Amino acid sequence: MTESLSADDAVSICIQVEKNGLAFYRAAAKAADRAGMRALFEELAGMEEDHAGLFEQIRKDLKARKDGALDSRDKDLPLALKSAADSHVFVKGLDGAAAAKKCRTTRDLLEMALRFEKDSVVYFAALHSLVPAGLGGKDISVLVTEELKHITVLNDKIKEIY
Repeated sequence: MTESLSADDAVSICIQVEKNGLAFYRAAAKAADRAGMRALFEELAGMEEDHAGLFEQIRKDLKARKDGALDSRDKDLPLALKSAADSHVFVKGLDGAAAAKKCRTTRDLLEMALRFEKDSVVYFAALHSLVPAGLGGKDISVLVTEELKHITVLNDKIKEIY
């Protein structure tokens, strides 16, 4: 059976995911063969950097909590969170810049970015259910919405270009 995550571990994964996303988008901006795509990837990189900072603050707030536990009445949800982390494209030992370098075309970059954003939504949504609103749960909800917007932008770009 999969072990569950501590609050610190769960949010540390978010920070790593965002930092890997930042590295991916910066490398994607360098590799993109269209100026508009470079600008999009740079914009997404900036957002990932902001998200990492927000998760750092959430982590700090959760560490100040005495028990350090995730808030769950559903015993399976922390296990589901761990499972989502284990399958996330940027948690499985692949760094973002290396992932971008494996992409051969701008379309490959867009599709990898789309997968990254979808994985992030799944993980962040699960985490949102476990973090009290006053300790970052509301912020995580906002980040889920932002990641969903990224999915829309990336899907629209794929449809527009290809």
